[in-house]
Amino acid sequence: MTEEFKYFKLAKELNDKHHNFLIENKLHFRGNKNSVSLISLARETAEKGISNIKGIEEAESILQNQILLEKPKRDTPEKVLQAWLILDSMGNSGQLALKDNLTFITSELVFANKEEYKLSKQKKDIRNDVLAIDNDNNLCVIELKSSRDNEVKRQTIEFEKVIMNEREFFHQLVRLYTTKEWNGSIRKIAVWPNTEGKTRTQEYLNVEEVNYYEKNKDFFFNYNL
Repeated sequence: MTEEFKYFKLAKELNDKHHNFLIENKLHFRGNKNSVSLISLARETAEKGISNIKGIEEAESILQNQILLEKPKRDTPEKVLQAWLILDSMGNSGQLALKDNLTFITSELVFANKEEYKLSKQKKDIRNDVLAIDNDNNLCVIELKSSRDNEVKRQTIEFEKVIMNEREFFHQLVRLYTTKEWNGSIRKIAVWPNTEGKTRTQEYLNVEEVNYYEKNKDFFFNYNL
């Protein structure tokens, strides 16, 4: 495992070692290329956290003290959904509630834009909400939206371009976080609210849709292939 995966590996070790404590306190360690962050999975502070953690002693010292996070200044329904999904997966052997047989890998994975990605819009960086792998070893690019906006489907297509240009990185990332071996294929999944009545003409037919609804602060999912 190369230096590039140092903090992804650290996040996995911390999540495994402190699994029960993290679930009880609704927390999760997230790795990236430069450091680790401790992320809140509580509804009130969803996706808030402490960043730039560089070592295991520093991380465990944070866990030993009271963690106080500011509540967001505005509603963040997509972050609430994201936090709920991650916390739920932690209590279900990594399985995401979105669909059957999806194993959570990581979230908020960020890449600095490169010319070879050929993104449709010029951006400084590109980010993926949730990355998973299915039982057939397809990598799953999952994007979340709190409204039925086709932008969420375009986001999955954009991040697919990153994966196609960074294949070895994603092969190694899958090996690090799971017992699986990515087969090289990609599924794109857009998650947005359920709707009743007449629906619009479906666009981007190669992107799967998952519809959700919320009840008593829990989320429930159904999907179209």
